[in-house]
Amino acid sequence: APDIGFAPAAGPGVAVALPDGTVQVRDVDTGDLRWNVRAEVTWPVRGLLVIGDVAILYPLSRRRPDPATPVAVDLGSGRVLWRAERSARLGPCAGALCDLAESGTRALDPRTGLAVWHEAGWHLAGTLDERHVVVTAGGPVDASAAAPAAVLDARTGRRVRELGPWRVVGTAAGAAVVQRLDSDGASLIARVDVVTGSRSVVGVWDG
Repeated sequence: APDIGFAPAAGPGVAVALPDGTVQVRDVDTGDLRWNVRAEVTWPVRGLLVIGDVAILYPLSRRRPDPATPVAVDLGSGRVLWRAERSARLGPCAGALCDLAESGTRALDPRTGLAVWHEAGWHLAGTLDERHVVVTAGGPVDASAAAPAAVLDARTGRRVRELGPWRVVGTAAGAAVVQRLDSDGASLIARVDVVTGSRSVVGVWDG
């Protein structure tokens, strides 16, 4: 059977990409077809990411003499809006699109591919909801280590909340789940509310 790529879509919905470049988006509650379009691509599609009325299509393989790069496609017409650079690492960033290839985190306009904001030295650690993301300071390999962390508005890059030097271990709707290791080896897990900044202890484990 041919490879088929699946991805969540806002609405709520589920998106499907066929190898020939056909993209379909269906409502998960009713099964109704919201989008059905053949993208203007000449290479097999491996997967996709849907943001609003734009689908980011990923090529089946980059291991060719002239490797293809991801493209942004208008779901209404199938027209290619822009092509990503070969070094791009495109991924979901709450309700936005992020390129994680550069130093830090850079948000892109899904329809133009132009940078909306860039946080140098801060790396994506997780998505809280459709609007907010958590970033941590330091290199990408240190994103899960204890380091200064913050909550950003994914659409504007505005810093909504400073979390302090915690280790970000997870995210939940409207909250970040963080960990602190005390000098005696005890591990404290807390939930931080994005809006109020209040912390509630989830649990404490002795070292």
